[in-house]
Amino acid sequence: MSALEWARSDGHNDHMKRAPLKLPPDTVGVAEAKRDLTALIDRVLRTGKPLTIARRGRPVVRILPAEQIIGPRWRKECTFADNDPFWAAMKDVELLRKTAPDRGTPQFPEK
Repeated sequence: MSALEWARSDGHNDHMKRAPLKLPPDTVGVAEAKRDLTALIDRVLRTGKPLTIARRGRPVVRILPAEQIIGPRWRKECTFADNDPFWAAMKDVELLRKTAPDRGTPQFPEK
């Protein structure tokens, strides 16, 4: 400790000082996130890149654009045709739910 630093310090809590955390560019601390949340949301929406919020240098929360979380919106062309094998499988599942016991491995009906 230099003489100038010693003159500014009482010497009592100097051992408690921490070096500032160096976070990756796509990560911000909780205090910064609280202070600048609107700007951070705008940044994520503008760039499309996720942003991580860290507490004491450890990642705890991630902000993503909603499309990345939810996925593509349901569209009419995503529906199943009436003769799709999906519906036969769903009928088997419905039958099993009515006939299978509450516990254990369900037994599939013989075809």
